[in-house]
Amino acid sequence: MKTKDVISINKIKTWSIRLGISLSLALIVGGMPVYIHQELQEVENLKSELREIRKLNKRLYVDLENSVSKLRSLKEKEGMERVFRERGYSPPGSLVYQLKTTE
Repeated sequence: MKTKDVISINKIKTWSIRLGISLSLALIVGGMPVYIHQELQEVENLKSELREIRKLNKRLYVDLENSVSKLRSLKEKEGMERVFRERGYSPPGSLVYQLKTTE
């Protein structure tokens, strides 16, 4: 009788371990779609953020090019005259002189 009790206890232990392992695997496999969905959502959010940053980058590049062209025009006499007249420093028809400093 003792051997039957020992065998049945061993079977119960074995089956309880198997049940625990199968439940753990079921929880892991069952939770995978939720985790994967969250990761896919995060990837989509990052892609949209990247698109926005690229748009901003293009706009900033255009602004930089405009600033460079304005700066280059300031180095010419006509550009300086235009800026002075726009800001009201020089009335229309007056002469504007550009002096260069020597170092």
